Amino acid sequence: MSSKIRVDSNNIAHMMFLLIPTDEIIYVKYLGGISISSAVVTTGGSFDFDLDSSNNPHVVYWKNGLQYMKWTGVSWSTPTIIDYPQAFSTDAYSMAVDKNNNPHIVYGNRLNGPLNYAKWTGTSFTTQTIGNISTIYVSIDIDSNSYVHIAYRDNGLKYAKWTGTTWYISTVESSSSSGENNSIVIDSSGYPHISYDDSANLLRYTKWNGSLWVKEVISSINHNGGKSCIALDSQNKPSISFNNGRCNCARWDGSTWNVASLGSYPGDSGGVVTSIAIDSNNNPYCAYGGYSLLEFAKIVDAPTLSWTGEEKYSSDGVDPNIGSGGGQYIFRVKYTNADDNPPGIGYPKVVIKKGQSSNQTIVLNYESGSYLTGAIYSTTTAINTVGDNMSYYFETYDIWHASAPILSAQGPMIGKQPVLSWTGEQNYTSSGVFPTGGSCYTQFTFKIKYCDGDGDPPKNDSPLLAIWKPNGMFYKSMVLNYESGDYLTGAVYSTTTVISVVGNDFKYEISSFDIWNSSAVAFFSGNGPIVQSSYPIISYQSDSVLYKNGLSAQSGYESTLFKYQIMYFDEHVPKEGYPKLHILENGLEITGSPFILNETDYADKKYDDGKLYEYVIRLVKGVDYSYFFEAYDKYDLKAVGEPCNIQNGPVVSGLDIPFAGEARVVGSTANHGIINPDKGETAQIYFQGSSLGTYKCKILSNKGELLYETEKNNVNSGYFEWVPRNIASGIYIAKIEGPGLNVKKKIAILR
Repeated sequence: MSSKIRVDSNNIAHMMFLLIPTDEIIYVKYLGGISISSAVVTTGGSFDFDLDSSNNPHVVYWKNGLQYMKWTGVSWSTPTIIDYPQAFSTDAYSMAVDKNNNPHIVYGNRLNGPLNYAKWTGTSFTTQTIGNISTIYVSIDIDSNSYVHIAYRDNGLKYAKWTGTTWYISTVESSSSSGENNSIVIDSSGYPHISYDDSANLLRYTKWNGSLWVKEVISSINHNGGKSCIALDSQNKPSISFNNGRCNCARWDGSTWNVASLGSYPGDSGGVVTSIAIDSNNNPYCAYGGYSLLEFAKIVDAPTLSWTGEEKYSSDGVDPNIGSGGGQYIFRVKYTNADDNPPGIGYPKVVIKKGQSSNQTIVLNYESGSYLTGAIYSTTTAINTVGDNMSYYFETYDIWHASAPILSAQGPMIGKQPVLSWTGEQNYTSSGVFPTGGSCYTQFTFKIKYCDGDGDPPKNDSPLLAIWKPNGMFYKSMVLNYESGDYLTGAVYSTTTVISVVGNDFKYEISSFDIWNSSAVAFFSGNGPIVQSSYPIISYQSDSVLYKNGLSAQSGYESTLFKYQIMYFDEHVPKEGYPKLHILENGLEITGSPFILNETDYADKKYDDGKLYEYVIRLVKGVDYSYFFEAYDKYDLKAVGEPCNIQNGPVVSGLDIPFAGEARVVGSTANHGIINPDKGETAQIYFQGSSLGTYKCKILSNKGELLYETEKNNVNSGYFEWVPRNIASGIYIAKIEGPGLNVKKKIAILR
């Protein structure tokens, strides 16, 4: 024999096989899972082995004679020579160990006999001849009374039983070529069951029912030679392993034979021997191979896969069932094995498909439960593929490579993820909050744009705003409200809130899910707003006697330069473009209003002790002027103070020219005609004529050279303006002529 298997009382499989070309007999013990132990027993030829009641192996083998050894629990015993028959072949001997741990061996000579039987007495082997039979096909088993039963070929299949005093011999099959590759096993009633080849080389099975031999064909296909092997389960149901180009196992279920192919043979398939044994749980084990390698299989109930029955997993194996590309999907399945065998390495696994193409294959991880009643396996993965034609299936093998039926389902449906972005509106081009700074009373408005490529709206609690305090602690969350737009191209959502905690390190985040619980591509986050405990303050100069309510004069002429001033107090600089001056006439902003005030001291960088700002302007004639000031700090916190309130004034009269035919030059020092071009000042020459007409103005040097000339038509009053660029300091003459007017005025240029 080139391979054989036995299962001990602890359901541990023991195997031996012959390794060619080294002629080593290898002993292998399966320890469970993927663990084995192995050792070289000896060198020799073909062999047979059995286990005793202590689960120790005994082996008989050919090496310059028929020899026997056993494992003592520590080492192999010294080989014992049984006999020196001259012509042996692979199946010329067989061994069984009785309940007293004594080996019984049947062996023969294939040329001219005889067929011998050897029994260990406790000190030596005693040998007797069963008959002058030349055979190479023998097998042996022992019943519960330690009686020996032998099957052998002798011009047909023969059966021999030791009665205690003599050999009882019976012909089972009379055809001369029947009986090859036989194997015998004794049931609990002491009846023999035999597998063998008939004359047509078909595998047959026969059993003694107490009165006759019952025979039937197991395989109608020529099974390619090689010894069959038979074993019985606890109900005396037979299982037979045999060679049919592959290792096959036929199992009787009480009404029919079920034949399964276990696998192809490793290495050289010539002369293949299969062997079978059954454990106390009625699980068959098979060993099979050629002369160089050994395969080992346990014939088990196939595992099953099923939905876990948990919430969200009662009728399929994935959650969510609808989501977005890039989203996380959890796959769960229940693995059950009636033999309590775990899955094989790399199983169970889920295969995710789009259409007919595999998209991902992922091994699931054990989570909980037993294999016998159902173990939960799961995995979480991102699926980037988008589509409504997704499907998946679970598959598994147990450690014996028994496969479960595939468990499959449609889904998940994967849509496009929604996208969040800044709205792009004024104040929201690069941020989602305005104002970016304020006080504990400021209303802050948060905005976001929501787009969904499938046109799906956000779910009820989306988009969601979350705000964190400066210390990193969560502050509050709010659902944003729909404002305008469509989901496909962009819908604006907003919410307004007061932040009652002071700090300059607030952070916020806006997230969203669509109605299918598909998350937005990215969370949009930002810094701010900055929340202060106080507002910036603007005030009038309380210590100034020249200004009332921030205005230099409450009345004047069109030629008068009116100065407006305020003080700005805050920890921070004003917002760019502030403070501002609003001047109204008859309740409406005048042209150019509001005006940005200028700093009076650019070197002063402190604002908390007051910073002076002013604006200078001439106003046209009017009696209903009013004004107010406005300021924000750099965090958009609006200033407070009296200057924020509207004040009346000034009253502006017409030109300050009492009589017709007169003119006056107005410059930097009011009404004195002194001009400083370096300060951007110009010379304004006001005139009053006698009637409508053309009025001309010439600017002359003190030597009479013409420097500038202009005119106004169809007027009787007004002013000319001279911009003295590149003019040296000195006295210049303005000559004004027109109806009822011919005057000269001096203009003083002082650089």
